[in-house]
This record gives sequence, structure tokens and C-alpha cells, in this order.
Amino acid sequence: AMWLEWINVTYLDADRMVEIRAAIEEESHVEMPDFLVKEKYDLILHELQRKDQWKLQGPAWVRRCRYSDLASPTLQAFNAFLRSAEFLKFLSQITQLDLTTSCGVVRAFKAGDYSTLCDPDQQQGAAVLDFNLAFLPLSEKAEARAVKKAEKAKKLKEKRLRQNGAADGENDDDDDEEEEDEE
Repeated sequence: AMWLEWINVTYLDADRMVEIRAAIEEESHVEMPDFLVKEKYDLILHELQRKDQWKLQGPAWVRRCRYSDLASPTLQAFNAFLRSAEFLKFLSQITQLDLTTSCGVVRAFKAGDYSTLCDPDQQQGAAVLDFNLAFLPLSEKAEARAVKKAEKAKKLKEKRLRQNGAADGENDDDDDEEEEDEE
């Protein structure tokens, strides 16, 4: 399936989809960190940081932002995925909306840029689902913290798995105290 190439498998789990749907019903929005497969995210982010692909978009009474001409093969493949029947099916599953068409644009916003809520380019009378993906480069310090946090979570998970699978029933409470002291 095409979506396995792009979407983090965490969000393809049926129970997770139910949680997402409930959040959308309650809050009318949902944030899904690490939605894309990391390798794809990194490739796209790299392409989006190229300055030569951005063009100013107007008209001024509706929006002022930059849009991408999707010149790179990576961005073209990503755009094709976002417009695919598979992705539309995924969005329909998590929202329980009857979505029939997809349209989109890759935009960049800088200080002073804006887009109005009522966009005349939208189809009149059609139900609209806004799906926004934010590509935000991490500072080196923030990235280092995120990596350290992920490594610590992985070690803790591995330790719990070893404890649950241990036939002798030993418990490593001393290691837990050491990990708490490191924080």
C-alpha cells in the first residue's frame, strides 16, 4: 500500500484511528506528531528549505504567502500521494467524512504572511476538510533533546520487555532508580 511508504504505521492502527476520530469529533482538530515516515519527512524538509522554488502568492485581500512549484521529484511524489485515492480513503477513515475529491498546495509562511479563512478558491457549497502538515526544522539543541528522549524511551521499553519475558521473575528496581537520578 502506498500509504505505508509515507504514513507512520502508528497512525494506521485501527485503535489509533478510533482515538483520532474521537479527538476530531470532540475538538474539531487533531495534532499527529511524527505523522510521516521520518525518512520521507527529512527528504521533504530538505527540499522545502531550497529558496529557489518559492513564489509569492496573492491576491493581497485573500492571502500573502509563498507557494512551491513542486519542481523536485520528491515534492512531486509527495503531492501525488496527498492527492491519491489511498490518502483520501485514509482521511475518510479517520474523520468518518465522505470525502470525494482532494486538492492541495504547498505553502510557506514567514513573518507578515497570512491566509484568510474564507478563501474564494475553495469549492462553493462543498464540505471542506483542512489538512495541514507543518514542516519545522528543529534547532540542533532541540533535536539532540528529542533523540535523547527517544533513546531513553526505547531503553525503558526494552527493559520492560525483558522483565515481562524473564522466567526467573527477577526485578531490576535498582536500574529504575538510576534512570530517575539521571533526569
